[in-house]
Order: sequence, then structure tokens, then C-alpha cells
Amino acid sequence: MKRILEWILHPWFLSLTGLGAFSVVLWYVGPFLSIGRFRPLDSTAERVTVIVAIFALWALWQAWRQWRARRNNQEIFEALSRQSEAPKDETAEAREAEIAQIRQRFEEAMSLLRGTRLKHRFGRQYLYELPWYILIGPPGSGKTTLLRNSGLHFPLAEKLGDPHLRGVGGTRDCDWWITDEAVLLDTAGRYTTQDSHAEVDRAAWLEFLRLLKRYRRRRPVNGVLVSLSVSDLLQMTPTEREAHARAIRQRIQELHEEFGIRFPVYFLVTKCDLVAGFMEYFADLDREGREQVWGMTFPVEDPEQGEVPSHRFQSEFELLCQRLDERLPARLQEEPDPQRRARIFAFPAQFAGLSELISPLLDEIFKASRFEIPPQLRGVYFTSGTQEGSPIDRVMASVSRTFRLDRQALPAFTGHGQSFFITRLLKDLVFAESGLAGTNLRLERQRQWLVRAALAGMLVVTLGLTLGWLASYFHNRAFVSEMAEAAEAMEKQLAGMKQAPGDLLDALPILDRLRFLAEGGENDAGWHLGLDQHPKLMAAARRSYERGLESLFLPQLLIRLEEQLGKRRSDPDFLYEALRVYLMFHMPEHFDPATVREWVTLDWKRSLPRTLTVEQRDSLRAHLDAALAWMAREGRAPLPPNEALVKNVRVQLARIAPDKWIFRRIAASRLAAELPAFDPVKVAGPDATLILYRASRKPLQEGVAGFFTVDGYRKFSESLPDQIRILSEETWVLGQRRRRLSEEALLELELAVRRHYANAYIETWQKFLRDLRLRPFGSLDEAREVLRIASSPDSPLKTLAFAIAEETRPGARTRRSLEQQARKGADLRSRFESFFGSEENGLRRSSRRPIEQVDAKFETLFRQVGTREEPAPGLKRIMQQLDELYLLVDAVRKAGERGQNALKVAQQQAQQSDIIQRIQAEADRLPVPLRQWLAVIATSSNQVIGGEVLRHVNQAWQTRVLPFCRKAIANRYPLRRRRLEITLEDFSRFFAPGGIMDSFFQDYLAPFVDTSTRPWRLRSEGTLSEATLRQFERAAAIRDAFFGDGGRKPNVGFSLEPIRMDSRVRRLSLDLGGQKLEYRHGPPRSQHFTWPTPDKPWVRLLFEDVQRNEHRVSLKGPWAWFRLLDASGLQRDGAADRYRITFGKDGLKAEFRLQADSVINPFRLSVMRNFQCPGQL
Repeated sequence: MKRILEWILHPWFLSLTGLGAFSVVLWYVGPFLSIGRFRPLDSTAERVTVIVAIFALWALWQAWRQWRARRNNQEIFEALSRQSEAPKDETAEAREAEIAQIRQRFEEAMSLLRGTRLKHRFGRQYLYELPWYILIGPPGSGKTTLLRNSGLHFPLAEKLGDPHLRGVGGTRDCDWWITDEAVLLDTAGRYTTQDSHAEVDRAAWLEFLRLLKRYRRRRPVNGVLVSLSVSDLLQMTPTEREAHARAIRQRIQELHEEFGIRFPVYFLVTKCDLVAGFMEYFADLDREGREQVWGMTFPVEDPEQGEVPSHRFQSEFELLCQRLDERLPARLQEEPDPQRRARIFAFPAQFAGLSELISPLLDEIFKASRFEIPPQLRGVYFTSGTQEGSPIDRVMASVSRTFRLDRQALPAFTGHGQSFFITRLLKDLVFAESGLAGTNLRLERQRQWLVRAALAGMLVVTLGLTLGWLASYFHNRAFVSEMAEAAEAMEKQLAGMKQAPGDLLDALPILDRLRFLAEGGENDAGWHLGLDQHPKLMAAARRSYERGLESLFLPQLLIRLEEQLGKRRSDPDFLYEALRVYLMFHMPEHFDPATVREWVTLDWKRSLPRTLTVEQRDSLRAHLDAALAWMAREGRAPLPPNEALVKNVRVQLARIAPDKWIFRRIAASRLAAELPAFDPVKVAGPDATLILYRASRKPLQEGVAGFFTVDGYRKFSESLPDQIRILSEETWVLGQRRRRLSEEALLELELAVRRHYANAYIETWQKFLRDLRLRPFGSLDEAREVLRIASSPDSPLKTLAFAIAEETRPGARTRRSLEQQARKGADLRSRFESFFGSEENGLRRSSRRPIEQVDAKFETLFRQVGTREEPAPGLKRIMQQLDELYLLVDAVRKAGERGQNALKVAQQQAQQSDIIQRIQAEADRLPVPLRQWLAVIATSSNQVIGGEVLRHVNQAWQTRVLPFCRKAIANRYPLRRRRLEITLEDFSRFFAPGGIMDSFFQDYLAPFVDTSTRPWRLRSEGTLSEATLRQFERAAAIRDAFFGDGGRKPNVGFSLEPIRMDSRVRRLSLDLGGQKLEYRHGPPRSQHFTWPTPDKPWVRLLFEDVQRNEHRVSLKGPWAWFRLLDASGLQRDGAADRYRITFGKDGLKAEFRLQADSVINPFRLSVMRNFQCPGQL
């Protein structure tokens, strides 16, 4: 199966298949190709000749490719043979013997490779076509050992007994390893270091590179393998390693300079078996495990954009070490020999030590430089070809040097050597990436230009032949035969065709062809190839085209109209216009081509697929014009009217009052659409966009339709009589008889239409004004900018308010205009009264009232704003307040201490009525949109100043309170059950009246907080968080509980009264800082105590049992009493000032009642445990 797949995917088979397919097409299509009257492929012999010629050209092309490959292969070996005749031995006898030996071995290789191609994935290929790789590295770095033990297949080994050609390619010190998959050039180590005979080695190296470039111009090499052994890494000095790195980098740069390409570089660390513990650690690997890749592969990327090689190496190397550590326990478990287990255990550390040696080498070899092509490091890999020599134990060597111990050499490896981590590295990684190397750019450009020239020539010839064939075939045969037959066949088919929606586009190609014939065609050169039958078909084509329009096109228009009338029942405006257009087809006396054309064109824009091309749309419009012209000439419809549908639509439309029809038609007319809209930006200027926006997210420029402006009202009034007249003339649409309305009926109809207009006017402006918002601001800078614009003499808010007030009084403005005209001539008086009425004519007076409803609706806004000539006092007051607020914000912003000024402003606002409160109060009394604008200004100003206040208060908190709170109060007893206690001095300093917490609250926060409620609440938002407010409330509760007398020292008074005591207890004694209570099962007596007792900070509790044994509890410290209460289970006993305590020791118990001096006391005070020092307010 694999063999069959290789044959199928072989380029020869694929190209032959393509030629076969082309030959089949040529065989069947050839007879139809003609140039004028000449048919070049009409006969069988002509087609066979052309097909044979094509296959012959293909065979010649393949033969030339094979010859070129053989020639390149031959030239390589001949060049190698010529270059190999220069042995370095100086004696003639030695030189002739070596030349004879080289020629004998090379001729054997030549006889094997000249006519033999190596196996490939999809067949066979020549040596020239294989990927080539160069191995470089210092002498003794293990390059040859790596290849010899790589597990690759070397065809030469079967013929020559040796897998490689030795001493070939410009010098005896370059071995060619030829595999089925690649050619590997093992260069001499001295070529890399060039430290013996520098000039000779450099000249030989460069000559070798030039030889490769000469015979492999496109891609001399597919990659470079740099090898460096572990022994070199471990035994070289840093100076020697740096010199080797520079030499390797120089060789790579010479490869770049000579070849002119970029190629991947694979860095191989060989002889890893010399790392102590290597063989023991990997002894469990089978063959497949030893063939895997051990190392790291870096992503292919632009080296100029990549990171430092050592950084990338370190991260990947750590992963390798981590993998070794993960595998270590299993290996230690499996190994029984203690010495081998010791070496296994030390191996990960030994291996990790290589990082510090390899990393500087990578930096030196692969560092980026603007003067050199950066090497493309593909990866770093660790290998072992065989096992020779003694491993090097760096760890034990370091220990020996440190403690001056005798160093014990590790035993050399004995047994059969094995290769590690080589086979799949070469096969699956290096060879598989042969395409990563670039190509010779200069050669590629030459090849591209040759290909382009050839393609251009082929394209010109192909286009010329194609155009000639198309002109002949389509303009002659297609036009004459197909169109004539289609026209004749269509006459037979049209009568029986069933029309259905959607057939219009299907019939479009036939109609296009019929129209093409009917218009006489195109008399260009394409029609003068001897087949022009155009004049004979023109008359018949015209008749066929008209019958096609009558049978295919016009019925579809009527079907579409009927479909619209049946589906759009919920849209009476649409139904009316659709019915009017539909009836025009069936009432020739009312047929209006312009109306029908406009309707159909708009419908096509919405209903036709968007994929329809411009040519198809133009074709439809041309057919529409021809069909309407035929309708106007013939005066008959192709289909009878759908009487039932017409009747149902008329019944539905008759339910709608005529006044609604008139208003809707005027609103939807072109006249209304062409009126300029009310544009807030155009009215108020470009600054309006900086402070205003639409809540509906519509553009600010999208204001109110021009139909609902003062100019729109004028146009509405002017067009209203004409629309009433048109409606009276279009009674045929609704099937009504035409009748003349009386003057009174006309006035009533006009009044109803005006009422609809006034209601729509009000609704439109109310919706717009509710949607028009002022932008909130979030900082002092934004506040200053918004207020500067809003309070300026040419304020957009003021200008826009004037414009809105004017546009929302269409009745008053129209009346003023008519009054001015009336003064010019008394003859206009009657017209004026017809609009606004007079005292004598109540009906005419009522005709003006609808538009005055608009004036009345927005009268409040007008009284608040006024006109540009006479601004209202309310607007002046608003502008003055905005200017005052602007000056206030600007002063806070410019001040050196913004927060301090903001705090003063906020405190004034909280304590008395200020400018922000006055603006808020003013906003509550204003109409829309002024109310929304001022509310936003007041709210945003309050928040901005509050933000500055919060920043300032936060800063003061973090400098005045927070450090002491964290240091002396937080996480100490009694706030937390900790061993560390708050000293009484610190407790008083922090919680006492006038202390740190209380004074900070009074200085900064008291005006903003309502402390009369429980819990406390903020008077205004934005000052501080709710959680922070709770901490200040808890601090106040602690203050009241411990400092009830208002002093600077805590003072807590209470009384203790025994309730019951165990019968095993003979006597109980309590000593609280010298205040003593003793109880012996007698009548209970209450004794008063006070806390604290600073001079005697202790509490002592003594139980004496019946055997007179004493059981003592003794606590020291200022908080000893509260610690005893915590341990004794203090419980509330009904009231807020009564508690029960159960003292106990060694199973002996005594229950007491604690009566606090006040209900506000520190006993079981939950706020103590919940108090915290907030980091931010």
C-alpha cells in the first residue's frame, strides 16, 4: 500500500494525470474551437498530433531535468576527484601511493553513485538533490564518533566496507557520510580552530566552501551541526572555551558570507558519557529510549527579535534537570549496587553543572550583532556516541579541593559501547527540517525573473487565443444559434408558464438576451467574423422581447404587489401606496410610470439579494423602463386584478380617518425628508460635543427632524391644502366616488390634520429633550473644562437653550411673521385670520389652537430661557451660578493644596447652603432639559470635590492615625485575643475623647456624618466608604464605654455579688489591684470595684476547698481583669448593665453577678473585636 501511495504522489504520475485530463478536454472541446472559418482541431488527426506533441514536450522536459541532475552529480564528483589529488605528503612515492588509493576508493564510489540514485520518500533522487549538512567543531569533539554510531543507513558501506568517503572535497581531512536521507560533511577539527597552520587551514576551508557553493548554488547546505565534547567543556580553561567559541562563531559567519543564506545551527554536546553517573543513570533505557532526542529545540523566529540565547537556554535546561530529578527516585530504587546508586544520585547535579559552561559559549557564538548575520540557533542537544575514557566527577573534585582530600578517579567504562540520543535527533529532527535553510537570494531572483518572463509570455499567448475563441464562439455561434432557438422556443413556452414569486431573477438571463437582440446588438469587430445575422433577427427579437416582458416580467411585478398587499396588513400607509400602484396597472387612466418606477425600485433595494451584481441591477432597471413604456402604450395589464384582495384592503383602509392619511403622507413625503434637521452641534457650535451627548447613544448631530421645526411647520402649512386636494382626487384608490367637500368640511379636516401634527411635534421634542444629556465629569480638570465651556459668554448650553425655546414655539413665531407681513398689506389679513382665526369666526379661531398647544406645552421652558435679545432672569441666574461654581472649582484646582481647599468647600457644603446646593435646588424647579443639565453639574461637582476630599483625608489618615494604630493598637489585646496588649497610655491616647481617633473624626469627617442615627450614615456620597464609617462608629462606642466620665483616662466601675458557689469550696477570695472580695457561703453582699488599677495591675483569684487546699488563678497586666472575664464566660443577664460570671479553677466553680455602673460599658462589647485600622478610607 505504501508503494502504491508513493507512485500516486510521485511528481511524474501527477503531471501525467494532469496531461491526460487536459488531453481529454482537448479531444472533446477541440472541434468547437474556431478562428473565423478555420477550425484547427476539427479532425481527429489534428487532435492526435497536438496531444502527441504535448506529451513529447513533457518527455523532453523530464529528460532535461534528469540530464541536469546527472550533470550536477557528475560535476560534484569530478570536482572532488580533482581536488583530492593534493596530498600533504611531500615525497613522490608517498604522494603517488595515496593518490592511487584515493582514486581507487573514489572511483568505486563514483561507479556506485553516478548511475544510482538514492532512495527517497516518493521514489529515488540523486546525491545533488539530498539535503547537505556540515559538522564543525574542535578536534576530538566526537563528530566522527557521533556519525559512526548514529544508526543511519550508509549505502557506501555495502560496496566499500566503510560508511564514508575519506579525504574527499578539497582536503583529506573532510569525510563525506552519504545516507539515504542526507549528505553529512564531517570537517576536520583544525578547520574550526585554525590554530596550527592558520593561513593554510583558512585557505583550504574557504576553498571547500566555494566548491559547495559552485555545485549547489541555490542551497549549498541545509544546516550546520556544531559539536563540542563534555571533556572539552570540563577540562578547558575559560580562556580556551572563549577562544573555541569565537572560532566557531567565525566559521559560522564565513558560511553566511560565502553562501549568502541563513541556515539552522544545531549545537551538539557530545561525549556526555564522561559526565559521572551518565551510564549508570541511563542504563535502564532500551534501544528506542537511547534513540530519542535529549535536549531543547528553540522556536524558529527572527533572531533580531529573539531573546538572549543563554536566557532561553537556561529556562529549557532547568526543565531537563527537573526531568532528571523526577526520574531519580525510580532509578535509585531499581539500582542495587551502592556505588552505582551513589553515581546515579549525583548525576543530576553533575549534569546541572554543565549549564554554567554552556551558557557563556552560546552567548559568545550566537549573540546578535548589527555588523553580522545573526546565527539561527535551532537547539542544544546532548549525545553520547560510544563510551571511552574515565568519567569526570566535578562534584567530588570540588569536595576534594575544599577539604584537601585525595581525589579518587572513577573507573573507565568496560563492555560494549552504545550510542545515546543520536538516531532520532538526526532522522526526525535535523533531516526533517531540511527546508528551514534559506536559498541564495541572487540566484532565486534570477530564477524568478525567468519564470515571470515565461509566464508573461504564456499569459499573452493564452489571452490572445482565449479572446479570439471567445469572440468567435460567443458572438457568433451563441448569438445566432442559441438566441434564435431560445426566442423561437420561448414563444411556445410562455403561454403555458405558471408564474410564481421568485421567477423574476430566473427569467433575467432570457430577458437580457432578448433585449440585447431587440436593441440591435453591438456592431463591433466580434460581429464581423462572417456570422452576423443580426439584421434578420431584430424585428422578431423586439416582438419576442415584448412578449417576454408581458409574460415574464410584468406578471412578477403584479405578483409582488399582491404579496405585499397580503402581508403588510399592519402598515396602513404602506398598504395605501401599494394599492395605489397596483391599481394603476389595471386603471390605464390613472397609470403613472414615474410612480410605479419609484415604488418598484425602492422595493428592489430592500428585497433583492445583496449578492446581486451592479450589472444585474442595471439590467432589471432597463427591463422596468421597457415594461412601463409598453404598459403606457398598450394600456392593459398582463394579469387580471385580484378583486377579493383589493376589496379586503379597501375595507381595511376605509377604517382609517382621512386626516390621518393626510398627515402621514405629508410626514413621509420628500418635502419633509428634504427639510434640514435641527442639529444641536450646528446650532451651539463644536464645543457642544465636549459637554453634551445623547442618552440613546445616537450622534449629537442627529437632532430633530426638520419636519418638526418652525420651518417644517411653515412647509407643512403650505402643503396641507394640496394634500387635501390630492386625497379628494384619489378616491378611486379606495373605490369611492369623487365628491366635492364643503368649505366647512375642509376646515374641519384641516383642523384634524393640524392636531395630529401638533401632537407629533410635542412628542418628538419631548423625546429629544429627555435624550439630550450633559456629560458628567470625574476630575477637577474635567469639571473646570466643562464649567468653563458651560459658563462662557458664548456658552453652548445657553445658545442651545435659546434655539430650543425658539423651535418649540412654532405658533408664536409664525404669528409674528404673519403679523409683519400683514402690516405690509391689508390684503393679507384674511390669510392671517385663516390660520389664527378672529373673534368673529369661532371655527377659524379653533383652527389655530392645535399648534398653540405646542407653545403652551413648552411655555415653562420659554419663560425660563427667554430669547437671545431678552434672556429670562432664570437663565441669567443659572449662568451666574455656573460662573460662580466655575470660579470655585478653578480656585480649588489651582491651589497648592487641592485636598485642603476641597475639604473646606465640602465642610461648608455640609454645614450651610453653598453654590452646589443652590444649583441642585435650582435644578429641581427647572423643566427638561435644564433640570437634567444642572443636576448632572451639581452631582458631578459634589463627587469631584468629594474625591479630592477623600484623597486629602486619606493622606491625613495615613500620616496622623494609621502608623500609630498599626503599631500600638492593631492585633493587640483587647481588640484581638493575643498575648501582646495595648498599653493603657496608648489606649487612652488613641480612643479617649479628643484622642487621635476622635480628633481626626472631628477635624475631617464630622460634618459629613450623621451620628444621630444607628448605624451612622453619610450625609453625602463619595466622602468615604461604608466599611470605614463603621470603624469610626466602633471607635466612638469604645470611647463611650471606657471613657464614660469624659476624662483622658479609662474609668470603668462595677459591682460584684456572689450568687452561688460549689459546696466543695470553703472560701473564695478575689483581689483586683488591691480591691478585695471574700465569700464563705454566707449571705451575698455586693462590692464595688473600679478599673483600671495602674499601680497594682493584677487580678488574683483564690479557691480554698474543704480540705483547706488552695487553688489560685493569678493574672498580671493592665488588662488582667478583662482576660479573667474572657476566661470565665461572661454572659448578659437580661439588662444591658447586668452580667453573670462563672469563676472556676480545677473543677471548683463560683457564680457572680456583675452590675456595671452604666448601660454603656465595655463588658461583652462586640465592637472591640470588630475594630480594625483601615488602610484606606
